[in-house]
Amino acid sequence: MRKGKLVLLPNHLDLSDGSLSVLPKSLEAVVTSLDGIFVESEKGARRFLKCFKFPGETTFRDVKLKQLNEHSQKNDYKDMLTHLLEGETWGVLSDAGMPCLADPGSKLVAAAKEHQIKVDIYHGPSSITHALILSGFDAQNFSFHGYLPREEKIILDQFKFIEKIVFKTGQTQLFIETPYRNQKVFEFMLKVLHPKTTICVAIDLMTKEEKVIKDTVGNLKKNTPYIPKNPAVFLIGN
Repeated sequence: MRKGKLVLLPNHLDLSDGSLSVLPKSLEAVVTSLDGIFVESEKGARRFLKCFKFPGETTFRDVKLKQLNEHSQKNDYKDMLTHLLEGETWGVLSDAGMPCLADPGSKLVAAAKEHQIKVDIYHGPSSITHALILSGFDAQNFSFHGYLPREEKIILDQFKFIEKIVFKTGQTQLFIETPYRNQKVFEFMLKVLHPKTTICVAIDLMTKEEKVIKDTVGNLKKNTPYIPKNPAVFLIGN
């Protein structure tokens, strides 16, 4: 039996953008021909699918969706693979940005590779690379940590460790946080990092409210800005 294919789909960062303005033009033909999509959430997926014109009387509401997120279990992945092994082509979609990059998808990609199932990627917006470029820090040598530990003592120790890497190698360090904890984590950084260390916070990327805050810890302590409870990427660098 011919095996199917897994297609990694890009999504907007600005969820109010209901157009293809920042997505590949070729994406419409791909999305409208899929047998289904593995999605982070149905609400986010339907918003994405509204961007496309489907053939005939088909609409965005008719696309088959199956949830793929941090709660997905081993049996869920077996079910997903069954569709692919039966010759179907399914997409993988995050609520924003690219799958697998701090979002669900990597386990399914690994499983598909183990079964010799073809995986295609359509590139689009990524808050991680967008923030890295906007920061002005070294983009040739960087490390992304995802979400850092939540406990205060552990995260403070982690910041000290990350700062040593920056001082020793010049490697830019990136991480993300749950939006409601943005201000708290920002204040943790100011509390423990050296006054001459430079930090950057890139907020609401690719939206009208996009904002990039970058300065030394010493200067930011004197006039500490408020970090809104919106999607943000944090960076430490030279």
